[in-house]
This record gives sequence, C-alpha cells and structure tokens, in this order.
Amino acid sequence: MIIVSQDRKKIFNFDNISIIHIMDNNKIWVDTEKTCNNLGTYKTEERAKEVLQEIIQNIYPKSNVDMDIDGISFGVQSPVYEMPKE
Repeated sequence: MIIVSQDRKKIFNFDNISIIHIMDNNKIWVDTEKTCNNLGTYKTEERAKEVLQEIIQNIYPKSNVDMDIDGISFGVQSPVYEMPKE
C-alpha cells in the first residue's frame, strides 16, 4: 500500500515503514530505515488516532483480517491512503 502525506509532497511505500506513531503535538510520523517524516498534523490526539485507525482499515481488509480496536471493526480495501486535510 502507498500512503500519501497530508501536504501531498511525500509518498511512502508501507512495506518500507518500520513504525507509524503519534507524537505529543498530534502529528503522525512514519519511521523508515533511513528517515523519520511527518505524515500529517491534526487538531487533537483523538483525531490523529482516528486517522491511524483508517490506515489500519486500508492495510488489513476485512476479507483477509478481522480487527477490532476500541470497539471499531475494520474492513475496507484500498491500495492508496491519502492523509486527510484538517
């Protein structure tokens, strides 16, 4: 899967990402073997968590994997995920 950054200036191949995480400033970061990059910035930590859940939905389609995080079931197929704008 490909993830396009919020500013539409960076594209990441999910296979090359070692971790996706939220920093204290509500920014979602991706770490690769060589770099750490900001994917997007959100108004609240809760919104950033929602975006992470959307990424999971796109990585693990329901037909392949059933996931339930905080009572939310996942299952959407999509080859590209674009970080939403605020």
